[in-house]
Amino acid sequence: MVRNNTVVCNGGGIESARKIVTPLVETGRAHIPSKIGSRHQGRSSAKYHCRMAIKVPETLYHYCSMASFYAIAQSRSIWLSSLLQTNDFLEGKLVARALERVAATDNLNPPDVLSLMDMFRGIESIFEGLALCLSEEPDLLSQWRGYASDANGVAIGFAGSYLIKLGDANRSRSDESFVVTKVEYDQKSHDDRVRPAYLIAKEKILRGAFKGDAGLASGLLGSMTEESWREEIEARKEAHKELYYSLTPLIDDIYRLKSAAFSEEKEWRLLTHTSDDQYAHSSYRVNGDRLIPYVVYELTRQGELEPFVEVILGPRNRTPLKVVEKYLRAIGFANTKVRASSASYR
Repeated sequence: MVRNNTVVCNGGGIESARKIVTPLVETGRAHIPSKIGSRHQGRSSAKYHCRMAIKVPETLYHYCSMASFYAIAQSRSIWLSSLLQTNDFLEGKLVARALERVAATDNLNPPDVLSLMDMFRGIESIFEGLALCLSEEPDLLSQWRGYASDANGVAIGFAGSYLIKLGDANRSRSDESFVVTKVEYDQKSHDDRVRPAYLIAKEKILRGAFKGDAGLASGLLGSMTEESWREEIEARKEAHKELYYSLTPLIDDIYRLKSAAFSEEKEWRLLTHTSDDQYAHSSYRVNGDRLIPYVVYELTRQGELEPFVEVILGPRNRTPLKVVEKYLRAIGFANTKVRASSASYR
């Protein structure tokens, strides 16, 4: 839902994850990380569980090479690529780190911390993030150098309201879509995001989620009746299952948290998730020595909204502005502004 360029997400990420996680829990396979994900498919981004509304900037910039700009404009489509092969080796790992940090700070029993982390990493392994990376900054030298062919490329300014509408439109037609989401860099913020799920998980742990039948064998021979013994076993099994479910909201954050070292980028993402089996429906591209999965979303018309606000040529881009303007007019983007970067890099 969109209100005044604000993404207002209804709860649903939990249910999406449950559809995949539930069969694993019920068949007893959920504790085997190597088998999770290979037997279940489907993107989990049909709906997202959001803790708050997010104000999306009017324009978000995608820094890229001239060839990528041409491919996007010519095909009227965007590619959301796998995040596992980015330049950040902590990509997708900071939710687990925050969860472990919060649990340790809360003095949770160390063996329970280990079991909790093993469980979460099993759930985490089901999903992989795919995204189109964007920035609030229209003319940032580090972005030019890192993502736009050493400043020879462009920054495509996408209309924030258009991107929200596009995600909603895809979601209304199928279960496969993306959300526009802001990356968070602050460690305290990371901890705050995982804490609500952790506190619910802790309650399940204290109810015996990790105990199995430990301590009950002797009770059966003593004062505990067979009926009460069986009830306690079932209660612990149920707590174990509920513990899985309590962690599923964190799936939405796995690819939303990054190290503070990248905070200058002020990154936003068009984000979706996929599972291992879903790769059969993905496309692939080559970037240097890497083979990268991606999914395509067409830049379809969304009422009067247009996808591009402006195109900024990098500081080292030699293409005359008029050439780019004529090209955009020729393919139907006559209202897109074209300008040169003000950076003095050469």
